[in-house]
Amino acid sequence: MLAEKIMNLGVGVMGLALLFAGCGPLPPSIPKEPIYRSAIRQLPPKATYHRLRWAHLPDLKPLHVSAPRDEVPSVLPILNLDVKDVTLEEAGRVLAATTRYATYCTSSIAKRKISLNAVGTIDELAAQLGKQAQVHSYVDHDNREIRFLTEEGSTQVSSEEISENEH
Repeated sequence: MLAEKIMNLGVGVMGLALLFAGCGPLPPSIPKEPIYRSAIRQLPPKATYHRLRWAHLPDLKPLHVSAPRDEVPSVLPILNLDVKDVTLEEAGRVLAATTRYATYCTSSIAKRKISLNAVGTIDELAAQLGKQAQVHSYVDHDNREIRFLTEEGSTQVSSEEISENEH
């Protein structure tokens, strides 16, 4: 009997030990990286044409026909020019700097003093500056340049003259 009691007690202690020791927390699971299957289809799916999806077939791009520059109206920003008692050269530089143009002014008229407070496009403001200084003004939009010249016929200016006056 005693042997049976000891045996039952031993089995009970072992059961309790297994119960407490065997119920510990599980080891943390490491997430596995997803494995993707290789593509089975080698071509895209066929286009479906029904009321839920419609694809327009490619069409030829129309030829670009550009009108000559003289026929196309230019859209220029409206500027406010306010200069007081400055030389024509300085006023031309201010106007050219607002539109990122270069400027050229003949040395014989560069020191003429002018004052102007006006609103308009670059063409209108250059014309007003030229009118007040009694010279001819030319705005060359292709070369992005404003010129103030004494003679009306001398519209072509060499690049050496321009580079000398810019410094």
